[in-house]
Amino acid sequence: MLALTPGATITELNIAWYADSDKGSKSEARLFDANGTYIKTESGASAGSASTGKRSHKAKLTGLSPNTKYKYSVSNDGLDWSKEYEFSTPPSTGAWRFVAISDPQIRLDSVKSHSSWAEIANKIKATPNVSHITCSGDLVDEMFASGTPNEREWEILFNPGIFSNIPMAPVKGNHDNGNQFGYHFNLPNKVNKCSSSNSYYCDYNYYYLYNNILFVGLNSGTLYEGSSDANFKAVVDHFSEVISAAKTAHAGKYDWIIVLHHESTKSVSAHAEDVEIVKYKAQGFETVMSSQGVDVVIAGHDHVYARTKPINGVVYLTLKAASNYKFYPIIEALATQDFIAKYSKPQSSYKFDWEGRPSWIQVFEPEYTVIDVNGRTLNFEVCTRTECGGTDKFTLTK
Repeated sequence: MLALTPGATITELNIAWYADSDKGSKSEARLFDANGTYIKTESGASAGSASTGKRSHKAKLTGLSPNTKYKYSVSNDGLDWSKEYEFSTPPSTGAWRFVAISDPQIRLDSVKSHSSWAEIANKIKATPNVSHITCSGDLVDEMFASGTPNEREWEILFNPGIFSNIPMAPVKGNHDNGNQFGYHFNLPNKVNKCSSSNSYYCDYNYYYLYNNILFVGLNSGTLYEGSSDANFKAVVDHFSEVISAAKTAHAGKYDWIIVLHHESTKSVSAHAEDVEIVKYKAQGFETVMSSQGVDVVIAGHDHVYARTKPINGVVYLTLKAASNYKFYPIIEALATQDFIAKYSKPQSSYKFDWEGRPSWIQVFEPEYTVIDVNGRTLNFEVCTRTECGGTDKFTLTK
Protein backbone atom coordinates (compact mmCIF):
# COMPACT_ATOMS: atom_id res chain seq x y z
CA MET A 1 0.00 0.00 0.00
CA LEU A 2 1.48 3.30 -1.14
CA ALA A 3 0.06 6.82 -0.97
CA LEU A 4 1.21 10.25 -2.06
CA THR A 5 0.17 13.26 0.00
CA PRO A 6 0.79 16.92 -0.76
CA GLY A 7 3.95 18.47 0.57
CA ALA A 8 4.11 21.85 2.26
CA THR A 9 3.89 23.47 -1.21
CA ILE A 10 3.83 22.21 -4.79
CA THR A 11 7.65 22.00 -4.71
CA GLU A 12 7.36 18.99 -2.38
CA LEU A 13 5.59 15.64 -2.38
CA ASN A 14 5.21 13.33 0.62
CA ILE A 15 5.12 9.53 0.35
CA ALA A 16 4.05 6.77 2.75
CA TRP A 17 4.13 3.05 2.10
CA TYR A 18 3.99 -0.34 3.81
CA ALA A 19 6.48 -3.16 3.55
CA ASP A 20 7.01 -6.48 5.29
CA SER A 21 8.67 -5.79 8.63
CA ASP A 22 11.61 -8.08 7.80
CA LYS A 23 12.36 -6.26 4.53
CA GLY A 24 14.42 -3.42 6.02
CA SER A 25 13.95 -0.08 7.76
CA LYS A 26 15.80 2.23 5.36
CA SER A 27 13.15 4.46 3.76
CA GLU A 28 14.27 6.01 0.46
CA ALA A 29 12.62 7.53 -2.61
CA ARG A 30 14.15 8.07 -6.05
CA LEU A 31 13.04 10.88 -8.34
CA PHE A 32 13.16 10.67 -12.15
CA ASP A 33 12.09 12.98 -14.93
CA ALA A 34 9.20 12.04 -17.22
CA ASN A 35 11.56 10.09 -19.48
CA GLY A 36 12.92 8.02 -16.60
CA THR A 37 16.23 9.85 -16.23
CA TYR A 38 17.46 9.67 -12.64
CA ILE A 39 17.48 12.99 -10.73
CA LYS A 40 18.20 12.17 -7.07
CA THR A 41 17.50 9.97 -4.05
CA GLU A 42 15.81 11.30 -0.91
CA SER A 43 16.14 9.59 2.48
CA GLY A 44 13.19 9.29 4.82
CA ALA A 45 12.46 7.32 7.96
CA SER A 46 10.68 4.18 9.03
CA ALA A 47 7.68 4.95 11.22
CA GLY A 48 8.06 1.66 13.07
CA SER A 49 5.63 -1.20 13.37
CA ALA A 50 2.25 -0.87 11.72
CA SER A 51 -0.08 -3.85 11.51
CA THR A 52 1.26 -7.30 12.32
CA GLY A 53 4.18 -8.16 10.06
CA LYS A 54 4.26 -4.74 8.40
CA ARG A 55 6.37 -1.60 8.76
CA SER A 56 5.39 1.92 7.74
CA HIS A 57 7.88 3.97 5.71
CA LYS A 58 7.84 7.66 4.86
CA ALA A 59 9.90 9.93 2.61
CA LYS A 60 9.67 13.30 0.90
CA LEU A 61 10.57 14.49 -2.60
CA THR A 62 11.76 18.11 -2.68
CA GLY A 63 12.83 20.70 -5.22
CA LEU A 64 10.01 19.89 -7.64
CA SER A 65 9.16 22.25 -10.49
CA PRO A 66 5.58 23.35 -11.13
CA ASN A 67 3.54 21.95 -14.02
CA THR A 68 5.99 19.08 -14.55
CA LYS A 69 5.66 15.33 -14.99
CA TYR A 70 7.90 13.07 -12.90
CA LYS A 71 8.41 9.44 -11.96
CA TYR A 72 9.44 7.98 -8.62
CA SER A 73 10.17 4.69 -6.90
CA VAL A 74 10.64 3.69 -3.25
CA SER A 75 12.77 1.25 -1.30
CA ASN A 76 12.79 0.05 2.30
CA ASP A 77 16.35 -1.30 2.24
CA GLY A 78 18.19 0.81 -0.37
CA LEU A 79 18.67 -2.28 -2.56
CA ASP A 80 15.33 -3.47 -3.87
CA TRP A 81 13.16 -0.80 -5.47
CA SER A 82 9.51 -0.61 -6.41
CA LYS A 83 8.37 -0.04 -9.94
CA GLU A 84 8.36 3.56 -11.17
CA TYR A 85 5.15 5.49 -10.62
CA GLU A 86 4.14 8.69 -12.42
CA PHE A 87 2.87 11.96 -10.97
CA SER A 88 2.47 15.57 -12.11
CA THR A 89 2.86 18.82 -10.22
CA PRO A 90 0.24 21.57 -10.67
CA PRO A 91 1.08 24.94 -12.21
CA SER A 92 2.18 27.67 -9.80
CA THR A 93 -0.08 30.22 -11.52
CA GLY A 94 -3.13 30.10 -13.75
CA ALA A 95 -5.84 27.47 -14.04
CA TRP A 96 -5.67 24.17 -12.18
CA ARG A 97 -7.98 21.50 -10.76
CA PHE A 98 -8.50 19.27 -7.74
CA VAL A 99 -11.16 16.77 -6.63
CA ALA A 100 -12.93 16.57 -3.26
CA ILE A 101 -14.45 13.38 -1.83
CA SER A 102 -15.69 12.14 1.53
CA ASP A 103 -16.66 8.89 3.26
CA PRO A 104 -15.52 6.06 1.01
CA GLN A 105 -15.99 4.16 4.30
CA ILE A 106 -14.79 0.84 2.95
CA ARG A 107 -16.44 -1.92 4.98
CA LEU A 108 -15.01 -5.40 4.77
CA ASP A 109 -18.37 -7.16 4.48
CA SER A 110 -19.90 -4.61 2.07
CA VAL A 111 -19.03 -5.66 -1.48
CA LYS A 112 -20.98 -2.71 -2.86
CA SER A 113 -18.67 -0.31 -1.00
CA HIS A 114 -15.68 -1.98 -2.67
CA SER A 115 -17.04 -1.95 -6.24
CA SER A 116 -18.65 1.49 -6.11
CA TRP A 117 -15.50 3.07 -4.64
CA ALA A 118 -13.43 1.45 -7.39
CA GLU A 119 -15.77 3.00 -9.98
CA ILE A 120 -15.49 6.45 -8.41
CA ALA A 121 -11.69 6.14 -8.10
CA ASN A 122 -11.43 5.18 -11.77
CA LYS A 123 -13.65 8.10 -12.76
CA ILE A 124 -11.33 10.45 -10.88
CA LYS A 125 -8.25 8.86 -12.48
CA ALA A 126 -9.83 9.43 -15.90
CA THR A 127 -10.52 13.11 -15.15
CA PRO A 128 -7.81 15.21 -16.85
CA ASN A 129 -5.38 17.39 -14.91
CA VAL A 130 -6.39 16.49 -11.35
CA SER A 131 -3.62 17.93 -9.17
CA HIS A 132 -4.68 16.15 -5.98
CA ILE A 133 -7.64 14.76 -4.02
CA THR A 134 -8.99 15.91 -0.69
CA CYS A 135 -10.98 13.52 1.51
CA SER A 136 -13.13 14.68 4.41
CA GLY A 137 -12.76 11.55 6.50
CA ASP A 138 -14.10 8.04 7.07
CA LEU A 139 -11.84 6.36 4.58
CA VAL A 140 -12.62 2.98 6.13
CA ASP A 141 -15.44 1.73 8.32
CA GLU A 142 -14.06 -0.15 11.30
CA MET A 143 -10.48 0.48 12.25
CA PHE A 144 -10.57 -2.18 14.92
CA ALA A 145 -12.20 -5.60 15.06
CA SER A 146 -11.67 -7.40 18.37
CA GLY A 147 -8.80 -5.04 19.12
CA THR A 148 -6.98 -5.81 15.85
CA PRO A 149 -6.49 -3.15 13.14
CA ASN A 150 -8.52 -4.03 10.08
CA GLU A 151 -5.90 -3.53 7.37
CA ARG A 152 -7.97 -5.39 4.81
CA GLU A 153 -10.29 -2.37 4.53
CA TRP A 154 -7.27 -0.17 3.82
CA GLU A 155 -6.09 -2.61 1.17
CA ILE A 156 -9.45 -2.35 -0.59
CA LEU A 157 -9.34 1.47 -0.36
CA PHE A 158 -5.86 1.50 -1.92
CA ASN A 159 -6.61 -1.23 -4.46
CA PRO A 160 -7.59 1.06 -7.40
CA GLY A 161 -4.03 2.44 -7.25
CA ILE A 162 -5.14 6.04 -7.50
CA PHE A 163 -3.13 7.33 -4.53
CA SER A 164 0.21 6.20 -5.98
CA ASN A 165 -0.19 8.70 -8.85
CA ILE A 166 -2.44 11.47 -7.47
CA PRO A 167 -1.67 12.96 -4.04
CA MET A 168 -4.35 12.53 -1.39
CA ALA A 169 -5.00 15.02 1.44
CA PRO A 170 -7.23 13.22 3.99
CA VAL A 171 -8.60 14.29 7.36
CA LYS A 172 -9.58 11.94 10.14
CA GLY A 173 -13.16 10.80 10.39
CA ASN A 174 -14.77 9.22 13.43
CA HIS A 175 -14.23 5.80 11.80
CA ASP A 176 -10.53 6.50 11.22
CA ASN A 177 -9.51 6.72 14.86
CA GLY A 178 -6.58 4.37 14.91
CA ASN A 179 -2.83 4.51 14.34
CA GLN A 180 -3.24 3.16 10.81
CA PHE A 181 -4.37 6.57 9.54
CA GLY A 182 -1.00 7.99 10.59
CA TYR A 183 0.93 5.05 9.20
CA HIS A 184 -0.71 5.25 5.77
CA PHE A 185 -0.34 9.01 5.16
CA ASN A 186 2.61 11.39 5.41
CA LEU A 187 0.90 14.69 6.20
CA PRO A 188 2.66 18.06 5.74
CA ASN A 189 2.97 20.78 8.39
CA LYS A 190 1.29 18.92 11.24
CA VAL A 191 0.38 21.28 14.08
CA ASN A 192 -0.36 20.13 17.63
CA LYS A 193 -0.14 22.89 20.24
CA CYS A 194 -2.63 21.43 22.68
CA SER A 195 -1.83 20.83 26.33
CA SER A 196 -0.82 17.26 27.14
CA SER A 197 -4.29 16.45 28.46
CA ASN A 198 -5.85 17.29 25.10
CA SER A 199 -3.05 16.34 22.72
CA TYR A 200 -4.81 13.23 21.40
CA TYR A 201 -7.82 15.28 20.35
CA CYS A 202 -5.64 17.80 18.53
CA ASP A 203 -3.53 15.42 16.45
CA TYR A 204 -3.61 15.25 12.65
CA ASN A 205 -4.27 18.94 12.01
CA TYR A 206 -2.15 20.26 9.15
CA TYR A 207 -1.92 22.70 6.24
CA TYR A 208 -0.38 23.11 2.79
CA LEU A 209 -0.29 25.65 -0.05
CA TYR A 210 -1.31 24.54 -3.55
CA ASN A 211 -1.00 27.26 -6.17
CA ASN A 212 -3.26 30.04 -4.79
CA ILE A 213 -5.26 28.03 -2.24
CA LEU A 214 -4.27 27.60 1.39
CA PHE A 215 -5.68 24.24 2.52
CA VAL A 216 -6.13 23.50 6.22
CA GLY A 217 -7.02 19.99 7.42
CA LEU A 218 -8.72 19.78 10.82
CA ASN A 219 -9.45 16.69 12.90
CA SER A 220 -13.10 17.01 13.96
CA GLY A 221 -13.63 13.24 14.03
CA THR A 222 -12.09 12.45 17.42
CA LEU A 223 -14.37 14.00 20.04
CA TYR A 224 -17.58 12.20 21.01
CA GLU A 225 -20.77 13.36 22.69
CA GLY A 226 -19.50 12.39 26.14
CA SER A 227 -16.46 14.66 25.88
CA SER A 228 -16.53 17.73 28.09
CA ASP A 229 -17.33 21.22 26.89
CA ALA A 230 -13.79 22.13 27.95
CA ASN A 231 -12.33 19.56 25.54
CA PHE A 232 -14.48 20.87 22.71
CA LYS A 233 -13.40 24.43 23.53
CA ALA A 234 -9.73 23.41 23.57
CA VAL A 235 -10.03 21.68 20.22
CA VAL A 236 -11.90 24.59 18.58
CA ASP A 237 -9.31 27.02 19.94
CA HIS A 238 -6.62 24.78 18.50
CA PHE A 239 -8.35 24.81 15.11
CA SER A 240 -8.00 28.59 15.17
CA GLU A 241 -4.31 28.26 16.03
CA VAL A 242 -3.75 25.88 13.11
CA ILE A 243 -5.41 28.27 10.66
CA SER A 244 -3.40 31.18 12.07
CA ALA A 245 -0.17 29.19 11.68
CA ALA A 246 -1.05 28.41 8.06
CA LYS A 247 -1.86 32.04 7.27
CA THR A 248 1.37 33.24 8.86
CA ALA A 249 3.49 30.69 7.01
CA HIS A 250 2.05 31.66 3.62
CA ALA A 251 1.06 35.28 4.08
CA GLY A 252 0.39 37.05 0.79
CA LYS A 253 0.67 33.85 -1.27
CA TYR A 254 -2.95 32.72 -1.47
CA ASP A 255 -6.33 33.97 -2.72
CA TRP A 256 -8.51 31.39 -0.98
CA ILE A 257 -8.62 29.47 2.30
CA ILE A 258 -10.34 26.08 2.21
CA VAL A 259 -10.83 24.10 5.42
CA LEU A 260 -11.25 20.32 5.27
CA HIS A 261 -12.79 18.42 8.20
CA HIS A 262 -15.22 15.56 8.84
CA GLU A 263 -18.24 16.29 11.05
CA SER A 264 -20.29 18.81 9.10
CA THR A 265 -22.02 21.57 11.05
CA LYS A 266 -24.33 22.39 8.13
CA SER A 267 -25.77 19.08 6.96
CA VAL A 268 -29.37 18.28 6.03
CA SER A 269 -29.49 14.80 7.54
CA ALA A 270 -29.58 13.24 10.99
CA HIS A 271 -25.98 13.85 12.11
CA ALA A 272 -26.50 17.61 11.84
CA GLU A 273 -28.05 17.59 15.31
CA ASP A 274 -25.71 15.09 16.99
CA VAL A 275 -24.54 16.18 20.43
CA GLU A 276 -20.87 16.48 19.42
CA ILE A 277 -21.70 18.68 16.42
CA VAL A 278 -23.92 20.89 18.57
CA LYS A 279 -21.00 21.20 21.00
CA TYR A 280 -18.56 22.11 18.23
CA LYS A 281 -20.91 24.90 17.18
CA ALA A 282 -21.53 26.04 20.75
CA GLN A 283 -17.79 26.31 21.36
CA GLY A 284 -17.32 28.54 18.34
CA PHE A 285 -16.39 26.36 15.36
CA GLU A 286 -18.29 28.47 12.84
CA THR A 287 -17.21 31.70 14.53
CA VAL A 288 -13.58 30.63 14.00
CA MET A 289 -14.23 29.92 10.32
CA SER A 290 -15.64 33.38 9.67
CA SER A 291 -13.23 35.32 11.90
CA GLN A 292 -10.24 33.61 10.25
CA GLY A 293 -11.45 34.56 6.77
CA VAL A 294 -12.09 31.01 5.58
CA ASP A 295 -13.86 30.92 2.22
CA VAL A 296 -15.06 27.31 1.94
CA VAL A 297 -15.47 24.57 4.56
CA ILE A 298 -15.66 21.05 3.08
CA ALA A 299 -16.95 18.25 5.32
CA GLY A 300 -18.78 14.93 5.18
CA HIS A 301 -20.01 12.45 7.82
CA ASP A 302 -23.71 12.50 6.90
CA HIS A 303 -23.49 10.73 3.51
CA VAL A 304 -25.59 13.49 1.94
CA TYR A 305 -24.81 16.52 -0.22
CA ALA A 306 -25.59 20.02 0.99
CA ARG A 307 -24.33 23.51 0.08
CA THR A 308 -25.08 26.66 2.00
CA LYS A 309 -25.33 30.21 0.82
CA PRO A 310 -22.42 32.30 2.16
CA ILE A 311 -22.75 32.54 5.96
CA ASN A 312 -20.63 35.40 7.30
CA GLY A 313 -18.53 34.98 4.19
CA VAL A 314 -18.18 31.18 4.44
CA VAL A 315 -19.73 28.57 2.13
CA TYR A 316 -20.20 25.18 3.84
CA LEU A 317 -20.18 22.03 1.71
CA THR A 318 -21.26 18.64 3.01
CA LEU A 319 -20.16 15.94 0.57
CA LYS A 320 -22.07 12.79 -0.18
CA ALA A 321 -20.31 9.45 0.27
CA ALA A 322 -17.79 8.29 -2.35
CA SER A 323 -19.03 4.71 -2.14
CA ASN A 324 -22.39 3.00 -2.12
CA TYR A 325 -22.10 1.66 1.44
CA LYS A 326 -24.90 3.74 3.02
CA PHE A 327 -26.89 6.96 2.68
CA TYR A 328 -29.04 8.79 5.21
CA PRO A 329 -32.49 10.35 4.65
CA ILE A 330 -32.81 14.05 3.88
CA ILE A 331 -34.68 15.76 6.71
CA GLU A 332 -37.15 18.21 5.22
CA ALA A 333 -36.93 20.72 8.09
CA LEU A 334 -33.14 20.94 7.68
CA ALA A 335 -33.08 20.96 3.88
CA THR A 336 -35.58 23.83 3.65
CA GLN A 337 -33.68 26.20 5.96
CA ASP A 338 -33.09 29.61 4.36
CA PHE A 339 -29.31 29.24 4.27
CA ILE A 340 -29.35 25.94 2.35
CA ALA A 341 -28.75 26.59 -1.36
CA LYS A 342 -28.70 22.99 -2.64
CA TYR A 343 -29.01 19.44 -1.37
CA SER A 344 -29.01 15.84 -2.60
CA LYS A 345 -31.67 14.71 -5.03
CA PRO A 346 -34.57 12.91 -3.32
CA GLN A 347 -35.70 9.75 -5.11
CA SER A 348 -39.00 9.25 -3.29
CA SER A 349 -41.07 10.34 -0.31
CA TYR A 350 -40.39 8.87 3.10
CA LYS A 351 -42.98 9.66 5.71
CA PHE A 352 -40.86 10.25 8.82
CA ASP A 353 -37.35 9.89 10.18
CA TRP A 354 -36.73 8.15 13.52
CA GLU A 355 -37.64 11.33 15.40
CA GLY A 356 -40.95 11.65 13.61
CA ARG A 357 -39.92 14.43 11.23
CA PRO A 358 -40.84 14.43 7.53
CA SER A 359 -37.90 13.35 5.38
CA TRP A 360 -37.00 12.02 1.93
CA ILE A 361 -34.96 9.09 0.69
CA GLN A 362 -32.10 10.42 -1.43
CA VAL A 363 -30.78 8.89 -4.64
CA PHE A 364 -28.39 6.08 -3.72
CA GLU A 365 -25.48 7.25 -5.87
CA PRO A 366 -21.90 7.95 -4.71
CA GLU A 367 -20.37 11.29 -5.70
CA TYR A 368 -17.16 13.26 -6.10
CA THR A 369 -16.71 16.99 -6.71
CA VAL A 370 -14.41 18.55 -9.32
CA ILE A 371 -13.15 22.04 -8.45
CA ASP A 372 -11.60 24.13 -11.23
CA VAL A 373 -9.48 27.02 -9.98
CA ASN A 374 -8.52 30.06 -12.01
CA GLY A 375 -7.19 32.85 -9.84
CA ARG A 376 -10.08 34.39 -7.97
CA THR A 377 -12.69 32.07 -9.48
CA LEU A 378 -13.67 28.60 -8.22
CA ASN A 379 -15.99 26.39 -10.28
CA PHE A 380 -17.56 23.42 -8.48
CA GLU A 381 -19.23 20.51 -10.26
CA VAL A 382 -20.62 17.49 -8.41
CA CYS A 383 -20.22 14.22 -10.33
CA THR A 384 -21.61 10.71 -10.09
CA ARG A 385 -20.58 7.59 -11.99
CA THR A 386 -22.86 8.65 -14.87
CA GLU A 387 -22.99 12.46 -14.98
CA CYS A 388 -21.50 15.73 -13.76
CA GLY A 389 -23.48 18.79 -12.69
CA GLY A 390 -26.79 17.07 -12.06
CA THR A 391 -26.62 17.36 -8.27
CA ASP A 392 -25.00 20.80 -8.16
CA LYS A 393 -22.83 23.16 -10.16
CA PHE A 394 -21.83 26.61 -8.92
CA THR A 395 -19.13 29.31 -9.05
CA LEU A 396 -17.50 31.41 -6.35
CA THR A 397 -15.65 34.61 -7.24
CA LYS A 398 -13.71 37.30 -5.39
